[in-house]
Amino acid sequence: MSSAIVPPTFDHSNVDFLKVGPRRAHMKAYFLHFGLWNEERVKACRDYSEEQTCLMAYKDNYTQINQVTFEFIVDYFVWYNLLKVGNALDQGHDWPWSIDAAPDKTDVTIDGASECYREWRRRKATARLDQIIATGRILNLNVLHRYRHYIPPDTLVECLFGGVSTQFPHHRIKDLDITELQRYVVGLVEGAFPSRAKFYTTDDILLRTKFKLIRG
Repeated sequence: MSSAIVPPTFDHSNVDFLKVGPRRAHMKAYFLHFGLWNEERVKACRDYSEEQTCLMAYKDNYTQINQVTFEFIVDYFVWYNLLKVGNALDQGHDWPWSIDAAPDKTDVTIDGASECYREWRRRKATARLDQIIATGRILNLNVLHRYRHYIPPDTLVECLFGGVSTQFPHHRIKDLDITELQRYVVGLVEGAFPSRAKFYTTDDILLRTKFKLIRG
């Protein structure tokens, strides 16, 4: 294998490394020089790295993540995965840029949010919802609210309260924040079951009410 000494043409400091195009062009040239670049291998590494970055963001409870930072972290993982499969770890090919140079993960006001992570979350939520609907799992209000954007359009929500129930189409709550959803549920219960609801406070109603998703 070639020497690990980086030639002058691979001066990492001259790369506009926060931009995807220049960074990935530099990475390709660098790994080609050391015989570590293979298009199929890179694609596999990138797919794996995107999955790992999504998992990391999900475990850290991010609902969205800065687009620039997401791709920066993906390339970080690609870099080391290429070194690993090429048996070139610990040979002087460390990632050349500071992770701290990337924008704040939570700031999506300028660069926008990662579409890759958004789609990953959608796929994950959809798969989980399919299982929830198929098994008839009973949900509390917070879980219902968490999945509201991913519920299939033909789904009914069954509202269960003290042995009685009523139903409503999910689209009525799709765009509600948690406070609006709480008000909606309390109003629904009080309207559908006035003789029962009158004995409970608003907090009791919210605590006792459960939900079941029914595919239409």
